[in-house]
Amino acid sequence: MRPSRPKAAPLYYAGAQLGFHDLAKYLLTERRPKDAHAKGGHYVTPMHASVSAGHIDIFFTTDRAFPRCGRHGPRPMGETDSPA
Repeated sequence: MRPSRPKAAPLYYAGAQLGFHDLAKYLLTERRPKDAHAKGGHYVTPMHASVSAGHIDIFFTTDRAFPRCGRHGPRPMGETDSPA
């Protein structure tokens, strides 16, 4: 019998839920950058999980790693989330 597959990416659990900042940064920059957008787990994304668990530093690490992703998904270069 094998263990079941995790429902979310490693970044979701190690960084966002448990608050391992260095591990989150490593996963985002070196190993699994696409996990920042991975869906899975109760809070759906690592960014949502980090905020709900109170790990704001992990949220900002994720946000800085992907500065072009706004509230409504990727946006063209030069466009911001601020109203005109």
